Amino acid sequence: MSAQAYKPAVKKKSKLKIFLFALIFFLTLIIIKGIFLGAYHITSSSMRNALIEGDFVLVKKSSYQIRTPDKFPFTPFKIPSFRILKRHKPERNDVVVFKMNEFLVDTSLTEYDLVKRIIALPGETVQLKDRSVFINDEEINNPSSVTFNLNSPFFYNKAEQKFYPFKDKTWKINFYGPVKVPQRGDTIQINPKNISIWQPIINYESGGKFINVEGTVITYKGRPITEYIIQKDYYFVLGDNRFESVDSRFFGFVPEDEIIGKVWMIYWSINPAIETGFWDFFNALRFDRITKSIY
Repeated sequence: MSAQAYKPAVKKKSKLKIFLFALIFFLTLIIIKGIFLGAYHITSSSMRNALIEGDFVLVKKSSYQIRTPDKFPFTPFKIPSFRILKRHKPERNDVVVFKMNEFLVDTSLTEYDLVKRIIALPGETVQLKDRSVFINDEEINNPSSVTFNLNSPFFYNKAEQKFYPFKDKTWKINFYGPVKVPQRGDTIQINPKNISIWQPIINYESGGKFINVEGTVITYKGRPITEYIIQKDYYFVLGDNRFESVDSRFFGFVPEDEIIGKVWMIYWSINPAIETGFWDFFNALRFDRITKSIY
């Protein structure tokens, strides 16, 4: 048999190798993006100065747990996700990306991935007094990136708003608490006065709206209850730009299961206030922020 008879087979093998290489490369990207790393764009000033508008950040999704992807790769279509491995617990001052479940907040907040700093851990009591934060009655140091913009319209507009858990009308954006962060195993006394506070968490942990209130009688899945045992750990988060941030003061505690990952570094940064013409592009780049680690 002549050598020419083998040429088509060689070409087919080459094409097969290219296809397999491309498939492996694509699957590797899916695994990295879906399980280990995420890329996010900062669009608000709530985390200034650690993160500012126009920063693009990498998030370590595997910092606390390893989960299967919750979206079909490179599409907005959601798919069921489950935890493969639990790793480390989130720590104070970690800057994290998370989502808020529809049972916990208004649906207007469930569409977004949020980024804030963890301030209080499960079981701790947090209180804000002007520019100071107290954990279990002891003042903690604010990170160097924290800012207080006294001239912010947000600060004045939110000064008289009701805050979570709507306990005291005297609370303000800079005078808040004390509030105890729920942790797994806590027993909560339930009554008609506080059911509005705990009902979202009970619904979230139950995966449905099983609480019913009729006068002074509160039922859970059809049975009267006077107490409830917390099933998950929660965290209290704040934005570094303390007077321009919608955070746990407004939407409540963040469940550990809803934390996507820890912000790792800024991989790209461009000033959105500068026009994006060809020449403006280079002026808009913020080289001093690129590769900056986030603490």
